[in-house]
Amino acid sequence: MCSIPLNYFVYLYFSFSKVTRRTYVVSDPTLRENITQQIELVANDVNALHKEQKIIKEQLSNLKKDLKEASDETYRLKKTLGKSTRQVTNEIESILSKNCIKRPYYHGGKYNGKTMVHLMDYSHSRNIMDQIAAHLLSIPDLDDSQKEEINEWIPKFKKTLSIFDGAFSIARMPSGTVCNEHIVKLEGFIDTAIKLWRGLGNSITPKVHAIEDHLVEQVRRLKGMSDLG
Repeated sequence: MCSIPLNYFVYLYFSFSKVTRRTYVVSDPTLRENITQQIELVANDVNALHKEQKIIKEQLSNLKKDLKEASDETYRLKKTLGKSTRQVTNEIESILSKNCIKRPYYHGGKYNGKTMVHLMDYSHSRNIMDQIAAHLLSIPDLDDSQKEEINEWIPKFKKTLSIFDGAFSIARMPSGTVCNEHIVKLEGFIDTAIKLWRGLGNSITPKVHAIEDHLVEQVRRLKGMSDLG
């Protein structure tokens, strides 16, 4: 008796078990017609989706093009506005410098307390802010809304500076020279100054907090404090 190798049976198994693709013919005419119609409907839907996909791709391409153009324009405007802003800032600093308000080098190139006291002096602040307003209004191509904004904000700065000047004029009085009348004025100055400060959109820094919540009490307790450390 001859023996047949096991791998031969494995070969036969896989050879006859392969699934072959067959074409089936529907003999029922009605069913065949229904299937044909369904195939046509599906084909039409696929064609419509292909057309819609093409339109969407074109729209996406156009949007990408518009986005690039907008990005390029934004970059150009930022460069242009940046130059204009620097020019305006330099001119305002020139106006301050002509009025003895300069950035001292020993203070890191920043305005210090001494220069700010000079700016807050009512006799100086009115004139300085009028000069700044005149320069801003002389800038070419300003529209009406920008001019209205300048005319609205410059008086706010003038008033804020003058009110702070009144508050500090009392706070700088020597110890023992402040009376109740001065305290009442100081409270009014500080209340108005802080409202104006917030109205300008400024944040409450530690120094402004000290003025708002502690200055009056210290002046009242010491009856003046300019000669104290």
